[in-house]
Amino acid sequence: MSRLLYFAIIALQVFAGVHAFRRGNYLWLAFIVFFPPIGPLIYLFAAMLPAMRGQRGLRRTVEGAGSAAINTLQPGRRLAQLEERLEEQDTLATRQAYAEELMRFERTDEAIEVLEQGLKGVFANDAQGLFTLAQAYMTKADYGYAQGLLETIQEDNPGFEPDKVKILRARALEAQGKLDEATAEYREVATRNVSEEPRFYLVRALKKRGDETEARSVVEQAEKFYKRSSNIYRRENAPWMKQMRSLFEDS
Repeated sequence: MSRLLYFAIIALQVFAGVHAFRRGNYLWLAFIVFFPPIGPLIYLFAAMLPAMRGQRGLRRTVEGAGSAAINTLQPGRRLAQLEERLEEQDTLATRQAYAEELMRFERTDEAIEVLEQGLKGVFANDAQGLFTLAQAYMTKADYGYAQGLLETIQEDNPGFEPDKVKILRARALEAQGKLDEATAEYREVATRNVSEEPRFYLVRALKKRGDETEARSVVEQAEKFYKRSSNIYRRENAPWMKQMRSLFEDS
């Protein structure tokens, strides 16, 4: 075995092992540790990739671990780092990262200013930037403006995170009292069974409309799908299921 291949196997084993340990998959962890390289490879394809949903998810997982540790031990450190980075390299990407961290500290007005200064010229219709900006305006309860930003994304960049954009737009519609339109949007995304998030919003909108029977029917469907889903799916969607059930606690 070449030295390069040896180190590649070790790196994969460590990465898969950390992933399994963080999620409490201890049986998988033992398999990864004692059966290299087949153990890490099987875990990669059987558990990690389905959960990651592509490269974007993988990147968030790797970067998120370091960011979470920094934010826990030294709140505000990452914000200061991103501010320094923006001063050194003023790009839309650095503005995006800085604005997201500002929003985490509930400094929404500053986040909006940072983003809007970057969304100019050739970057005026950058989908990721507009989506983050829409999230910020949702936080400020400026739902109409957020809706307009999301519709711009749908028109100019229809391939950008279509379900996420549709859900956030539906939330903007719901917040403006446009329940029929919002319900139709939630229902469309919910049928794809990607997560329980759209079903939660669908049930909430149905209850607001007074459609108690349909709302309970949706919850029953969600419970059935949730129970027969993978452990990874259940773990990721447990918070949404909890919120969905809570909608009927006082009923």
